[in-house]
Amino acid sequence: MKTLHIMKQIDFYLQLLGFAPILVAFAMQDPYPLLFSFIWIGAVQVLSCVINGLALKDYQKHNSRSTYQFVLLTIAVLAAGALLLNNEYLSFYIFYALVMTSPFVMLWYMWISYKEMRFARSLANRSQFVNI
Repeated sequence: MKTLHIMKQIDFYLQLLGFAPILVAFAMQDPYPLLFSFIWIGAVQVLSCVINGLALKDYQKHNSRSTYQFVLLTIAVLAAGALLLNNEYLSFYIFYALVMTSPFVMLWYMWISYKEMRFARSLANRSQFVNI
């Protein structure tokens, strides 16, 4: 269980580290680093979601993870659709909606990671107590 706890700690702190590009973008007051930061955080969360989806057992996953995975899949389909569409106005509105909602999705996933990290810590502490 200690390995799970360490993995969840790394996952949570990677989520926090993902906010660094946003802070840099706001400090530079330039929209292009901000767009890069959203892409960076999205990539970190997709990778984390796939790894946790495969590595965690069902009882180790937070209840909100399946809903989050559905929302993430919907976002991916919308982004792919916006790239494939030839209509620049519709693509603009889709990307605008994604940019506006992404901070909330980021915080939601960070909250899920935090809850799973606390649960993993409780499992690690319990296994230490039982082994004594």
